[in-house]
Amino acid sequence: AQLTGSFALTLALSMVDDDSIRCSACPNTVCADRASYKEHVDTDWHKFNLNQRMMGNPLLSEDEFLSRAGGGTAAAEKTGEEQKPKQTEVVADIPAGMVNVCVAFQHSGEKWSYKFLVTTGSTVLDLKKSMIKPESPQEDLISFSLKRGMLRMTNFETIDQSETFDFQFVGPEEGQRLMDRDGQRKAREDEEAGEREQKRQEAAQAQQRLEAEVDERRRQERAAEEELERSKQAEAQKQVEVRQEAASRKDDENRRREEHQKTMQETSRKEEEKRSDETRRREQERAGAEEARRRDEDRRKAEEAEATGKQEAERQREEERRRAEEARREEESTRQQEAKQEEQRRREEEQRPAEVARSEEESRRQQEAKREEQRRVEEERRKEEEGVREAAVPEGPVPVAREIAGQDELQEVVVYTDRDLDLKLVVKVRRGATVGLLKELLASEAAVTGLGERQPEEFVLLDPFFGTELDEKDVVDPSWDDLDVMMRSRRG
Repeated sequence: AQLTGSFALTLALSMVDDDSIRCSACPNTVCADRASYKEHVDTDWHKFNLNQRMMGNPLLSEDEFLSRAGGGTAAAEKTGEEQKPKQTEVVADIPAGMVNVCVAFQHSGEKWSYKFLVTTGSTVLDLKKSMIKPESPQEDLISFSLKRGMLRMTNFETIDQSETFDFQFVGPEEGQRLMDRDGQRKAREDEEAGEREQKRQEAAQAQQRLEAEVDERRRQERAAEEELERSKQAEAQKQVEVRQEAASRKDDENRRREEHQKTMQETSRKEEEKRSDETRRREQERAGAEEARRRDEDRRKAEEAEATGKQEAERQREEERRRAEEARREEESTRQQEAKQEEQRRREEEQRPAEVARSEEESRRQQEAKREEQRRVEEERRKEEEGVREAAVPEGPVPVAREIAGQDELQEVVVYTDRDLDLKLVVKVRRGATVGLLKELLASEAAVTGLGERQPEEFVLLDPFFGTELDEKDVVDPSWDDLDVMMRSRRG
């Protein structure tokens, strides 16, 4: 976002004079001096009204702002979020050592803003240079000023954090005058800072001299105190030596008596330890014998348990093989019976009159049409449920738990009537359906696939892991991708 000299002339903002202390962003707000105005600029009320003015929204009085903010900062944040789409796109990631500066413009009743990235600690003059083209003349640089609220930013003020400034066109002559005044102020501030630093250094040197004198006096006082302390210690040392000599003679006598007592006690202790060691050795021998007996017993029980487990495992494997063989034989018998029934049915159909065949064909078509209508109604109901569920989902990202709950409500199960010939039926059931419901669906699909009219109880579904018959009340497990089915022979 760079401005040429002619373009800057058309972007002059309608601002009050630099020396004014009336805030144009906050209605009926007059500050006593520039210091109080700086404090006012840092308030949430002023920042909110600046945002309102940039977006072209009505300004709020202090009472209106406080009443709106009574619901907490969340209300102000919500208002900011509602206005966010109207602002210029914000820089997503600010590099380290950089700050984001927003400059607001106003022209012909329109308002807009631009974002600039500058190095932390840069001056306002550096920011202005980044706003114009490198080949622009010097008069473009000095023809506009940047204001924070009602205060004009001098050209040599530093930018240490993200800021929002208003653009104000002042013209080359006024801009040069302000540049000269800012330079004089900068020189005066540097001079005052140098004088303050010199005074601080002089005060520090005087403080150091004073501290050195105090340290010297304290050192002399400590030396005198140490000399007096050494004389006292020498006198006390003499008295201690006299007392120590008397105590030494007494200690020698006591030591001789104690040594005699220790000798007697040591002899008694050794005899007691010898008796204790003998008792401990005997107890350890008994404990070792008991432990060996216990280990032998545990090993014997473990061997018996292992042999029992092997026998039980062998019995279970034999039982599984027997069940599998019985299932295979029963399946083979069922296939043979089905083949005989199919052959008999085929012969009966060949012997039927053509009129009966047409009647049965018409009945079969009606049943197929009825089942197709039921499928269509079920499909429409499912779509309506999905529509209601999608309408109930709020805008924005869908929670993961809700996405998972809405997926895979129908489970596809492949039922093989003959795996060798790849004869199978594919049915879809809802999660949590029972084996009885699955049999009803298989009976309805049998007529369509050419198996003829079948009853649900004629289907025998086998457990995919153990090969046993599933009960009609069992729930269809989601892990059952395919099942084997056997047909019971019709009786009566």
